[in-house]
Amino acid sequence: ALYKRTVRPAIDSSSLATSSSAELLSLFDAADIAFDYGEGSDALADMTKTAKILEQRGEAHTRIWRSMYVAYARSGDAEGANLVRRKFGLHADSQALVELPPIDRSTKTVVRTDANGRALVSPVNLASGRRIVVIAHPLCGFSQRAVQFLEAHSEFSRLFESDVLWTVHPSSVAEFAVISEWNDLHPRAQIAPATNTRQWQEIETGWPTPSIYFFENGHLRNKIVGFNERFEPDLRAAISQFDH
Repeated sequence: ALYKRTVRPAIDSSSLATSSSAELLSLFDAADIAFDYGEGSDALADMTKTAKILEQRGEAHTRIWRSMYVAYARSGDAEGANLVRRKFGLHADSQALVELPPIDRSTKTVVRTDANGRALVSPVNLASGRRIVVIAHPLCGFSQRAVQFLEAHSEFSRLFESDVLWTVHPSSVAEFAVISEWNDLHPRAQIAPATNTRQWQEIETGWPTPSIYFFENGHLRNKIVGFNERFEPDLRAAISQFDH
């Protein structure tokens, strides 16, 4: 509501084109935050509007294009994301952005890469059977400690089986370089970023890392959030309950 009252009128103003670059960057960042919380097309349109003016001035820096790529991907517009990637292609950092195939916004999906670095969008079905979802981020120290702990304790090998999905917040779709490093180090816990948040209502706001969610026939049965002194006993209890 605050965004609609204060930021959007400024972006819709006829004087937007004469705003200073610092003002435009502030408006872009506000729209980016609004999109991050709501993934709405209006906020994406606001981002696009301010980014185009910055581009015309030669001041659309790397982070602008990365944010636009993420927003288009999260909105399900793979073509828009790819267009941004190609426009951004002269920058070395663009190598971290993958060319996306079509994205189905009606279901839970994640992005994986094959051996050649090509992106594959895979549906995720939590509606039947038992599934475990682990939320982790390669740059999160607690995620790193958690996966090392799990790999070192064979009793938790359950978290590396085929019905376990390791994923991360959709904004990490632009971080495939660090994700690839993690996946090389932890081949049994390969992270595949989700493409949106709206289809993942069961996940806590902010997608805290690490988190582990236990689903049965689409229903959330248990969850563990964070890596602390309760992680081991809580996880042991959750797995025992889940598999019996």
